[in-house]
Amino acid sequence: MLKNKNINDNYTARQLKLPLVIEKIINISDPVYTFCDVMDHIDLTPYFVEEKGYKTGRPRCDAEKLLKVILFAFMENGYCSLREIEKLCNTDIRFMYLLDEMKAPTFATFGNFIRNELTSSIEEIFNAINAYIFNKEKVDLNHTYIDGTKIEANANKYTWVWKKSCITNRDKVFGHVSALINEINSEVLCTFGIKIEHRDEYAIEYLEEILKKYTELTSLDFDSFVYGKGHRKTIYQRQYEKLNNYKEIHLHWQWPIQVCYLETFFTSPLFCLTKQIFIFSSHLHNKFNHTNFNIIIINICNIYLF
Repeated sequence: MLKNKNINDNYTARQLKLPLVIEKIINISDPVYTFCDVMDHIDLTPYFVEEKGYKTGRPRCDAEKLLKVILFAFMENGYCSLREIEKLCNTDIRFMYLLDEMKAPTFATFGNFIRNELTSSIEEIFNAINAYIFNKEKVDLNHTYIDGTKIEANANKYTWVWKKSCITNRDKVFGHVSALINEINSEVLCTFGIKIEHRDEYAIEYLEEILKKYTELTSLDFDSFVYGKGHRKTIYQRQYEKLNNYKEIHLHWQWPIQVCYLETFFTSPLFCLTKQIFIFSSHLHNKFNHTNFNIIIINICNIYLF
């Protein structure tokens, strides 16, 4: 007796499975969702060449979908050839999600779209995306770089800082301040029946208030301060100068730490999108370099700040 045998040459054990909705398969944390959220909040129609109203021939590809695919390809892969974008549209479910059931365009379609409809307006799209990102992320435009990010025109090894290093050094200052406050309480203020509260962290204003109170209680005369060999400082002068020095050091570390909160923006998918759109724009004109990108970021910050 013959065993059951499949005689259909087109048979395959790999059958289509649910879910059929692509967005159910894509990870919820994938940057494609952030990208779509940004692009959906921007009106792209003014940036396309006005349609000539052709009534014959095949239907035109959706210009907004083509633009989204191109920008996302540059965002994810840096400089990307048109043939690579075509391949991604046929193999990557994220690009299928962006196309939204539209047939994958060919590399020639992308080329015609870029040459005929985007060449004169891509910089405006770049500015519009920056404006939306700055507004959504509440970016403080007073600062132009953080942490290890360098602005090449002004950068050297002394003009940038590491966030963790700043926090560590500031915490050391807090420890020195606490030790000094304990010394002041035990050696000076105990005679006045007053005690300064020490904390885990100290604000600049709190240290200034301590200095002011210390000056009033001890009746410090700054004209009587002595310096150099052969002069012995009083305990009041020594403690005052030490506390004032800690305040200055604290002030020195406070500024870079405040600047460093922008790190979440510059490492986010939104910033990557901004930079890759600029790369895409510049490749159209064959003039991309990182210095140009940094200068444009500064200029945009200045525009929206003032």
